[in-house]
Amino acid sequence: MSILVNKHIIISEDESATLRSLVPFLQKHGCKVSQASTGKEVLNLITACHKKKEHIDLVLSDVYMPDRTGWSVMDELKEKGIVLPFLFMTGDVSRKTKAEFEKRGITMYLQKAFTHHELIDAIEKTLHPNKTPPHPHHENNHNALKP
Repeated sequence: MSILVNKHIIISEDESATLRSLVPFLQKHGCKVSQASTGKEVLNLITACHKKKEHIDLVLSDVYMPDRTGWSVMDELKEKGIVLPFLFMTGDVSRKTKAEFEKRGITMYLQKAFTHHELIDAIEKTLHPNKTPPHPHHENNHNALKP
């Protein structure tokens, strides 16, 4: 059975091609998927879910969106008292981006373009950080930051 069954994952991503890949894959594995394409949309979506006491298992967020960063979304939610697991995706693995991950204590992110196997591994590690070694049958493109 997939670790994704019955998980509610919110995807915050402005690239339609990435959404066209992620949404059906996650739904096929039993996830409830909600999506937003801007930081403002994802903030409104998560706030609405929180008010309705709707459980959210994970926010899968792009780092750089048109109106704000995924980091600022996470910060604004924390200010509202909403703390959720975030798994970030980025095409930018510059020193600046890596430094921001380190500064925030974020040790897991996905570098675009990633495979579905890498996505599942990263979700598992984000939701259950002290469990499950990586699957031996593929290389990992998700990154654990090194000190």
